[in-house]
Amino acid sequence: MSRTITGTIGTLVSLTLVSDDPATIDAAGVLTAGLNGNASRAWQILNLGTVTNAAAVSSGVRLLAGGTVANSGTASLISGAGYGVRISGGAASVSNAGQISGTGGYGVYTYDGGSVTNLSTGTVSGAIAIYAGASALTVDNAGSIVGGTAAGKAGIRARAGATVTNRSTGTISGRYGIRVQGAAATIANAGGVSGGVSAGGRGLLLSGGGSVVNQSAARIDGYYGIEATGTTTSLVNSGIVA
Repeated sequence: MSRTITGTIGTLVSLTLVSDDPATIDAAGVLTAGLNGNASRAWQILNLGTVTNAAAVSSGVRLLAGGTVANSGTASLISGAGYGVRISGGAASVSNAGQISGTGGYGVYTYDGGSVTNLSTGTVSGAIAIYAGASALTVDNAGSIVGGTAAGKAGIRARAGATVTNRSTGTISGRYGIRVQGAAATIANAGGVSGGVSAGGRGLLLSGGGSVVNQSAARIDGYYGIEATGTTTSLVNSGIVA
């Protein structure tokens, strides 16, 4: 069973039935009050259209039991005033070829960890563009991840360890380009990771140890390029750290 959503819908779209899964928003679909998947299952969402939600602290797509969101095609958009995509209650898998934004908060929020793949045409943005809370995060980025520049904001923030692969076409930026706490970080950078240039800005801020490989022609920069505290972190640098 499956559900296809099309046309303009100005009220919240709720997924509750087995027959709603997987759900596809087609290219003509315009949802202006968001989409919600209840806690009955790990929903599978394919977006080819536009999903927005401008209500305060709202989500473009909200899943309550983990799940998969594919924002497919360069014209696809998911945006919320608080969260672009918000997934809790289980692991998340998010892929993006278009735009995902949390205009006042988080682009992709995965409380229980999981994976985010941002393709070369994709942009994920928010005060914290990608966030993971209680479990480890894996990010594979070939596009743009853009976090805020105010104190505490980040391109990627993971509170329980992370593995981040930044491809040669990938850029990650924020007050902290990448901030990883709670467990080890494994960072492989072939592109650009940038932190703020004012005091407090870090390209990488790692407090759980791990490893960093900065490849030839790659760059990590900020007020401090890399700050690692608390636990041993290894660095292999063939590019620029500034």
